[in-house]
Amino acid sequence: MNLKNLYYILLLVSLPILLNAQEGNCVVFSTDGATFHIALDNKFQNKDANTNIKVTDIPEGDYWVTVFFTDKTRKAFKSNVRILGKKETSFQIEKDDNSWKLKQYSSVPLAQVQSVSNKQTVLAYNDAGVSIQGMKSANDISKDMVERDPEINRVHGTLEEEAESKRSGKFSGSSADIEGETEVAAATPAPQAEEKEGTTIINKYITTTNADGTTSIVEETTTLIKEIVERNGQRQMRTKRSVALTPTDLTCLPMEKDAFLALKDKVQNAAADQRLNIAQDGIKGQCMTPKQIKVVGDLILSEVDQNNFAIAAKEVCANPKKFPYTISDPVVVKEPKADPQKEVKEVKEVIKEEPVVVEEPTKEKTKAELKAELKALKEKQKAEKAAAKAKKKAEKAAAKAKKKAEKEVAKAKKKAEKEAAKAKKK
Repeated sequence: MNLKNLYYILLLVSLPILLNAQEGNCVVFSTDGATFHIALDNKFQNKDANTNIKVTDIPEGDYWVTVFFTDKTRKAFKSNVRILGKKETSFQIEKDDNSWKLKQYSSVPLAQVQSVSNKQTVLAYNDAGVSIQGMKSANDISKDMVERDPEINRVHGTLEEEAESKRSGKFSGSSADIEGETEVAAATPAPQAEEKEGTTIINKYITTTNADGTTSIVEETTTLIKEIVERNGQRQMRTKRSVALTPTDLTCLPMEKDAFLALKDKVQNAAADQRLNIAQDGIKGQCMTPKQIKVVGDLILSEVDQNNFAIAAKEVCANPKKFPYTISDPVVVKEPKADPQKEVKEVKEVIKEEPVVVEEPTKEKTKAELKAELKALKEKQKAEKAAAKAKKKAEKAAAKAKKKAEKEVAKAKKKAEKEAAKAKKK
């Protein structure tokens, strides 16, 4: 067989693979309002920064995703993700200690993607990329502005690896390659236990934009139902995902679950006399649901300290109508000031005691007496109103009679003048 025939055979074998190449979507979003640009394999996709970015029609495979924040106090970071054909995979930006990372949030078939009313930027995959702040590639970002943590475990490939090699399944080691160390071959993954069936419910709060342009805080409830099915004699895990949005009366976006649990543990593990200070410092500048406030407040054992915590917590409550505590006025005890220059002298004068007149306590009125007083007051008001109405009516009648009398006098006078003029004429 010559090389030409071999070439055609290889072409025919690879043609179905090329024809069956699939595309998927990638969504990256932040939960703290941070705006950013993203780059796929160092090629920026969105010219305008946003908090929620969707890139569609991406060829299936592994990509380096660069997240470049507009906030200059945050360093950019890179993460390796897999784009699946005919699926939309979402990633959430979250903080891991002092570093940022992408955490997979969901992966659903494109046919099941539901559109939510928000300010999401949707762009088709641009293989050539766009320029951002004068940079044509994410490689142009200053190295001191990119996190390069050697402890981050990379799924596949290195930062410098070509996109085409990843798409062909050629991966070369771990994060050691980032720092230029000796390449380490990827270890064979240990067999994983079969996932368990069950239902998981994830609740979180998000900001949505209404039709009139205003924003609202809604509760997003994600239900994941995992069940094992058999296909072609193999057991596979099937996941059904549904999302429901519920309106709330919250006025701000509450503290995230991880931050809240960290504050709760910190207060719970502290000494009893330190819990108030730790709790007050932990809620400064935050927004908390009534339930979160109640959980932290109940860890404070002293009633006085709990009341002081409630005073501070009321300022950060996302729903003041359902504030979980009744606040009492703080008790302030003032000690008398000592006058060091004043000497205490013994008083030898005979003080004439005046008789103390003790007023008799005011007798509380019974329910019947209060009811009678109220009835008498209403009758008095009714009589005064009737008298005022009668007076006004009388004044109106008198004015009407006076006007009528004046009109008759004028008419009689006019008649007399007319008869006198007539008599004089004769």
